[in-house]
Amino acid sequence: MEGQIFGLRLSPHLTAEEAFASRVQPSFHNFIQYLVDLEREKEGLFEPHWRQMHKLCHTCLIQYDFVGHQETLQDDAELLLKTLKLEDDIEFPLPYENMTSPDHVLTWFRTVPLEDRRKLYKLYEGDFRLFGYQKPSELLDG
Repeated sequence: MEGQIFGLRLSPHLTAEEAFASRVQPSFHNFIQYLVDLEREKEGLFEPHWRQMHKLCHTCLIQYDFVGHQETLQDDAELLLKTLKLEDDIEFPLPYENMTSPDHVLTWFRTVPLEDRRKLYKLYEGDFRLFGYQKPSELLDG
């Protein structure tokens, strides 16, 4: 799989540099294919930004006393700063518009086959459970 890139072509053959130069842009489904490629993770090629949180945060080794969520980031940050008595010293930046509304998610996943959606959930199921998220049945039930 080394050197393989995902793009809008059925059989991509460009290197990453050539793809960028040619303005090849991966589709959302291509991105999901990258994530569910188990060989990539086994070989240590999995980009850390997309790694499962339970593998990054060592939740079995560290006793966390505060966990924030992306969906409530502004409120969580304000609560944390207040708890630490830093609300007068640190100003958390205003958030950008949340682009992960349920409508956006459904639109993105229309291009992803059901089998890949299920693989993706299986990959991140531990994080869903750890952080109290519901199983997204509307995406996983054919």
